[in-house]
Amino acid sequence: MTVPAESVADRERLRSRLASSEAQFQALIERNADGMLVVNEDGLIQFCNPAGAEMLGNPQSDLTGQRFGVPLVPGESTEINLLHHGQPERVAEMRVTEIDWHGSPALLATLRDISDRKQAEEKVREAVELRDRFLAMLSHELRNPLAAILNASRLL
Repeated sequence: MTVPAESVADRERLRSRLASSEAQFQALIERNADGMLVVNEDGLIQFCNPAGAEMLGNPQSDLTGQRFGVPLVPGESTEINLLHHGQPERVAEMRVTEIDWHGSPALLATLRDISDRKQAEEKVREAVELRDRFLAMLSHELRNPLAAILNASRLL
């Protein structure tokens, strides 16, 4: 029995579209600025994209099969410190979601570097504290001379 030429052409067209779609999806994962880790139920890393490897300070090949070491709670967002030898401490926001990985339940942890935002927040906190101290000192310094002037004006 022969397969119609249209069916063969349709299958080839579908295979080509599927390959193109998979390549686009892979590019999205590989070029994503957020780190992406797939961790199995035993806490072992099954997959890590380049951004995740960079954030964790190890090559992707070294991370696969290693214990993640951070508790993962699906549906929650938390901050974790990213420590690298000889580099300043970085902070990442981690979000965790349940997924199916090769037919088994797993967790997808996404890491977003928020170090710059945390530093900016700290600078704002320091500026507010300086302002508050300045206003308290100004209030105290003005209160004493103004009290004498107010009393003198009452006597007059």
